[in-house]
Amino acid sequence: MDGHGDCPQLCHWQRYYRRQCQPHQRLPSALPADTGGVAVSGAARPQHRTVAGGLPAQPADLCAAQYAGAVAAVWFAAPRGPPPYRSGRTGIAGAQSISGACKRQCHGTSLALLLLLLLWWAALTRPLRTSTDAALLGGLAALATLARLDTAIAAGLIGLWLLWQELRSRRLPVFTLNYGIAAGILLVPYFAWNWLVFDTLAPSSGRALAYMHSYRESFTFTSGLQLIAYQPALDLTWAPQAVLIGGLLLLALAFFTVPTDRRGMLAPLVLYALILAVYYGYVQQQGRPRYYVAVAVVVVVLLCAWGEARTLRPRPAHGAENAGRNRWTIYAVAGIVALAVALNTALFVGYVNTERTAAYQAQPAMFAAARWINANLPHEAVVAAQNSGIFQYYSGRVVLNIDGKLNHEIVPVLVQRQLDRYLHDAGVRYLVDLQGVGRYIEFYSSSMSVADPHPEISTLKRLGIHVQRVAARLGLAAPVELAERGNPGTW
Repeated sequence: MDGHGDCPQLCHWQRYYRRQCQPHQRLPSALPADTGGVAVSGAARPQHRTVAGGLPAQPADLCAAQYAGAVAAVWFAAPRGPPPYRSGRTGIAGAQSISGACKRQCHGTSLALLLLLLLWWAALTRPLRTSTDAALLGGLAALATLARLDTAIAAGLIGLWLLWQELRSRRLPVFTLNYGIAAGILLVPYFAWNWLVFDTLAPSSGRALAYMHSYRESFTFTSGLQLIAYQPALDLTWAPQAVLIGGLLLLALAFFTVPTDRRGMLAPLVLYALILAVYYGYVQQQGRPRYYVAVAVVVVVLLCAWGEARTLRPRPAHGAENAGRNRWTIYAVAGIVALAVALNTALFVGYVNTERTAAYQAQPAMFAAARWINANLPHEAVVAAQNSGIFQYYSGRVVLNIDGKLNHEIVPVLVQRQLDRYLHDAGVRYLVDLQGVGRYIEFYSSSMSVADPHPEISTLKRLGIHVQRVAARLGLAAPVELAERGNPGTW
């Protein structure tokens, strides 16, 4: 959001167009202290706490989930039961240690994470015996993909893993075929609908995010260390590059020191984590930990598999000595998990204390603006906003999204710098958002400003820019010329 900390501003669109956002109405900036900074009156009190208001309740939930996951990870690291099944249980139980962090980052992540874990467990730890098993696995892969589309990467890798298993055994790829057909039956209607209605296979949010993050600062943000820095299993966003590189090397060492059969089971997960990190780091250029939740799961599963391999490693027949070594291994795993939980909890408590008084905490003011719209604008009013979700949910009015995350029509309009004409044609009468929305509309409206266009960059060109930046740093190519946000230049 632009203009963090500003009070939301409401203006009549026609007057805005003529006078470049001279406000028709300015919402009050002083909010009552007794409501936690949120202006409410009578029945207008929200049914759900806003982000800022709900922060104090989060540490207890986070600590409970973290410690429950820690106990589960340590218990499943003990030598119990047949190795293949125990390996799957270890990973699923160990991954629970990040459930609190997942919920903090994005509540919708929990279902997608559960289905992803079930998919991995069913595919990698339970051998397929019949074509029906393969079809059921394909159905599970489709459901996991529909819960979160980037799970399609995991589903595709599992399909390749099944194909490799069948070809290695010199069998016809019957299971792989049934897996793909079952997944396709559920996924094709969804993607066909997207293509026919929206002219794209994926939701508009991915395209909009890539378009928004195509300025110079977005490209310099990517460093290749997102794999370890932004996964929420262990908060390392504070760590210097040397620590992050050391963490990556330790993970690689853990992977190559597990037994060969475990390494084969872990290979699809590791490839998935690498592809996901490259996609969000270099294509979408996102640094929010919620995009790397699945990467964190892979990290936890890998560490649990390494700890399990340590307790099962063959040793000379000295029962008491072996039991003692296993016990110390479990103690070491417990200590590492406890330190990780303590660090995550301490950092999150600090995060809460910072966010509660942050100047850029705009959700309470936006909620107050939405309730003001509900009380003062006619029911047929059409409003436009970048942060349209909170305004539409609490105002009860039609709020048109103009940044593309919830509106597939916007990105081509922004590329052509015809946002003013689009708002006129859509019947928009009011604009509401933080004050930066005025500069946003002016820049993307050719009749209101003079600026170079902001074209949409293809995925291949985006990756080419990253390659050229690396080559330029090594002295092998000329520097890349990119536009800065608010200062358009050469693309």
